[in-house]
Amino acid sequence: MKKATAVKMFGTASRLAKVIGISKACMSAWPDVLTPRQSNEVIGAALRMGIPIQDISKAMDEPEAIYKNYKLRTVRESMESLTG
Repeated sequence: MKKATAVKMFGTASRLAKVIGISKACMSAWPDVLTPRQSNEVIGAALRMGIPIQDISKAMDEPEAIYKNYKLRTVRESMESLTG
């Protein structure tokens, strides 16, 4: 998931940071392509805030780097590989 997409779902970086429970400065240090953990935090926050599942699903389909093996996959593919 891209950081810009995550921010767009919540309207502002400040609102996203507040919902996740981190400072705006910490949010600004996030990479342009989020790590799996950061993506999961955004998805969880979106679900808690009642963001439509269709919007979350679109964001999940964006590619992200899987850092341990450097293979480019989507968040959904990563989640499916964990659940079998």
